Amino acid sequence: MRFPVTILQEPSVSCAFTANTLSGCSPVTVDFTNTSSNGTSYLWNFGDFNSDTTTNPVHTFDSSGTFIVKLITINNSSVCGIVRDTATTTITVYPQAHASFTADTLTGCSPFTVHFINNSNNATSYLWNLGNNNTSTATNPSFTYDTSGSYTITLIAYSTGGCNDTMIQTNYITINTLPTVSSYFVADTFSGCNPLTVNFINTSNNGTSYQWNFGDSSTINTINATHTYTDSGTFKVILVATNTGPCGVVTDTSTQQTTIRVDEPIKVTSSFTAEPLSGCSPLAVTFLNSSINGANYYWYFGDGGFDSMKNPVHIYDSGSYHVYLIAYNNTNRCTNSPDSTGLLITVDNCELSIPNVFSPNGDGKNDFFNLIAEGYTNFHLFIFNRWGLKIFESSDASNQWNGRVNNTGGECPDGTYYYIFTANDINRKPLSEKGFITLMR
Repeated sequence: MRFPVTILQEPSVSCAFTANTLSGCSPVTVDFTNTSSNGTSYLWNFGDFNSDTTTNPVHTFDSSGTFIVKLITINNSSVCGIVRDTATTTITVYPQAHASFTADTLTGCSPFTVHFINNSNNATSYLWNLGNNNTSTATNPSFTYDTSGSYTITLIAYSTGGCNDTMIQTNYITINTLPTVSSYFVADTFSGCNPLTVNFINTSNNGTSYQWNFGDSSTINTINATHTYTDSGTFKVILVATNTGPCGVVTDTSTQQTTIRVDEPIKVTSSFTAEPLSGCSPLAVTFLNSSINGANYYWYFGDGGFDSMKNPVHIYDSGSYHVYLIAYNNTNRCTNSPDSTGLLITVDNCELSIPNVFSPNGDGKNDFFNLIAEGYTNFHLFIFNRWGLKIFESSDASNQWNGRVNNTGGECPDGTYYYIFTANDINRKPLSEKGFITLMR
């Protein structure tokens, strides 16, 4: 009797996996991808005492070192028993460097040496930038600063596998120097009249405090200064500029080369006379300047005219004019205010018109010998015929000759007659005019 025999074949299990990275800086997180076949379960051992049973685990290696990662692929559904396969790989985790430093002091006066203390971890070498591109590879460098300023310090800590770290301290070291102080100033004026106020402008360099000495026993501690001199004389001004800083005290003194001069005022008095003060138009008037301490003059003639001469001559038409003289002195800054004075000029028209012909025929035109003498006094008119006989006399300018003897007698015949006119002008000077007149009817 025969019995059938069944031979079972054990299933084939293949274990395999990949990792997204095999090295890195601590901590390193690795994604594992399971590529096994015919597995029903999995056991991961990460080599750092941690394990996992998921198909595609993600694991973080927190410490540095070399870790052998093992995957066991298991098939426990076979009638022949449990079947497994194993695969391994190596993960390398490098230590992460940590850069850290301090300095024994952070500020000082040049030249000043600073000692740097390296507190870095997990580093194998160092690169320092100590400011202004001064570098060092020493672990704990020292550097001497001889230029004032603020310096930024940089430390790069290098580690195996490129796991480097950088620490930057901006404006970490401050170096001061003994400053150079220069004392300068300017003044808005160097001379003038008592009282004189002077504004001083401080143009010093690097000063932190100032003292002014104005040369008249007065002092003040301000940046800029204003001082009023109440005594006449010359005064030497001194400015002391001081810088008090962390590196010491520096002082510089400036003395104004041009001293301040203060003079007493000069009083100007305006005075003048005129010759003549009145007369007939056109009247030429000469002005005689008798001002005291004047050097410059301004004349206002009252008719719109001006002049700056010392003794001008001005011609007037008829009218009344108030003349003013302003005297001042701009050759010396130390003068009082300008002074002025005035007087009145009177000019009359003083018209003198003597006709040479008239026609007393009663037609209302040119019937009188109309002698016009406006502005004249002591009027006196004589008229004679050709034989020298006086036929008319008048002391009244309104009493005009009408061609009759003494204006009431018989008519005088046509012909030539002789006149004499006397009077006083506006300046009471005598005037005498003589001539011929023709009578035509």
